[in-house]
Amino acid sequence: TSVNGIFSCGNSLFVNDIADDVTLAGYLAAKSAVAHLRKIKKDPKRINVVAGKNIAYAVPQKINMREDADLRIRVKYPLRDAVLQIRGTSFKKRFKIVLPGEILSVSIQKDVFSEICHKQEMVIDIAENHGHC
Repeated sequence: TSVNGIFSCGNSLFVNDIADDVTLAGYLAAKSAVAHLRKIKKDPKRINVVAGKNIAYAVPQKINMREDADLRIRVKYPLRDAVLQIRGTSFKKRFKIVLPGEILSVSIQKDVFSEICHKQEMVIDIAENHGHC
């Protein structure tokens, strides 16, 4: 969470589609809690993750730009032939169908963050792809 020393996971963080995701969220929360207890300082190169067009929310809400990031994203409205983009970068991920009832798992390589390294936030959008043949 954004509160120092308080960690959240599972369905208290967001509603998970499958139990495996709850387990993963628990692992990540435990890893952060251990780092906190060991007084490992968080990397200062962190950026806010912002829900943009048709994004209900994205977790985590802050990421370390020096590491690859795995996001869980929920959309507001169903779309077909959708493209998820990070504003100001070349990052794109395509989905045949996105539904509000299903979490999207998106992995982002740390190289993408070099394109937005001077920004305070990373805005994620998803829209239908109208430019395909």
